[in-house]
Amino acid sequence: MLKATNRIAMTGTSIENNTFDLYAQMNFLNPGFLGNQETFKRNYANPIDKDRDKKAAAELQKMITPFILRRMKQQVATELPPKVEDYLYCEMEAEQTKVYEAFRQKYRDYLVEKFDAEGFAKSKLYVLEGLTKLRQICDSPLLLFDAESYTSESVKIKELMRHIKEKTSNHKMLLFPNLLKCCV
Repeated sequence: MLKATNRIAMTGTSIENNTFDLYAQMNFLNPGFLGNQETFKRNYANPIDKDRDKKAAAELQKMITPFILRRMKQQVATELPPKVEDYLYCEMEAEQTKVYEAFRQKYRDYLVEKFDAEGFAKSKLYVLEGLTKLRQICDSPLLLFDAESYTSESVKIKELMRHIKEKTSNHKMLLFPNLLKCCV
């Protein structure tokens, strides 16, 4: 539906992730070039993704090469400023710890029942679910509960915001939330 004389697509994701990522980008840039989805799936996606067919991969590579300008990490890394890592440590305050401990005990009891009923092998996903929810409570109980049932601030969010305001001024910052950890 986008009408344009020229189209350009940029991605930070490697085009090797999945052939359908490539199909979507190429279909936007040059509709019909790689055929319809079924044809592409039959000729390239299934052979490359499922069967690791090097001949199909080489053929697809040859077709798309004229349309791709690719910069490797080594080329771009020289233009980036040096990475700065800050480690912030914080402990949950009383109300957040109380929520964490209550959920931990409740979920522990739930897991014991699951192990007894279904066995450990069939209960592994419940363990991951519980750990994920406990981690969310460490980040901010508001991720699991609404503002009416939990009114206190998250110590992690509070500490992070303080650090951002004090240290970054007008600089840009990239945060990786999976690296934000909290002590219990």
